[in-house]
Amino acid sequence: MARKLPGAGTRLSLVLAAFAGMAVAASCGPEPGSASAGASGPPGRSAAQAVAGPWAKPERETRGFSASVRSVKSERYYATHPLAGPKAGTPGLEFAGSARVEFDRRGYITRVDSYGADGAAAGTAEYLRDSRAFLVRERGWGADGSLEYDFAYEYDGRGRLVRERYADAAGADGGGYAYEYGDSEKPIRREALRPANQAADGRQYMDYVYDEAGRLVEERYYFESMGGLALSVKHAYRDGRLAFSSHYQSGRWLEFRVFYEYDGNGDPILEEGYQIPTAADPERYEAIEERGSYPIDFLISVQEHRYEYYE
Repeated sequence: MARKLPGAGTRLSLVLAAFAGMAVAASCGPEPGSASAGASGPPGRSAAQAVAGPWAKPERETRGFSASVRSVKSERYYATHPLAGPKAGTPGLEFAGSARVEFDRRGYITRVDSYGADGAAAGTAEYLRDSRAFLVRERGWGADGSLEYDFAYEYDGRGRLVRERYADAAGADGGGYAYEYGDSEKPIRREALRPANQAADGRQYMDYVYDEAGRLVEERYYFESMGGLALSVKHAYRDGRLAFSSHYQSGRWLEFRVFYEYDGNGDPILEEGYQIPTAADPERYEAIEERGSYPIDFLISVQEHRYEYYE
């Protein structure tokens, strides 16, 4: 298994996924190459930026937590043991890197900084807004200060995000996404826009599914080149709060599960995600619905996202 942080599959090299389930319950992408990683977005952008929220509302509002959120620190760990079997080699996890997402007191994300396993800076991203505080542009730089990407966001007359356009450091078209809406203000589909110079190999899109209460209960990622449904992310609620999210490759076998913990105000304080090998007993792991119940020696990776709040 290659021990590197998410790259093209999860957007912006060397940046970890941050607070994955709190955007429109965006995917907390597992290791590059998995269905979850491949479905997370166009090359160049991290899951941290993916959930940074190109929405008109403050990011804290779209995630349903307090305006006092100050930062989210993310850490990722990879297995140190060979994955030939659950007891192969020495079980354990190896720290792979971290990211820190900063908010202002209004609840808007201001920047994301990422760090390698040695603590050295690996990249940063900033967010630019118009007079309405809508996020209109996002730019990311590598550790050497060079521009890695430049994204633009477009809204309709109702303030809804309708298009994301991506460009690389040279300004070349990198594709993007177009959003569709139903009767409510919530998106029902996000479809990939191909770069102008990329040959078509079938549509790629994600459908959002809501329950009668308007809660997001499933995201379905379709890749026509892969035969249809490539990934299904299902969200389970308990006592009115998001309890855990489950990622199913091809909509069938469980490959990743994210758990959420809250403080007395109902604000998130911890998210922890576990990547599960394909050799795992599906019934055994499907039945685990509490954080910390997965055996470390049988996991591929672990992600932790911890929230800090203004006093």
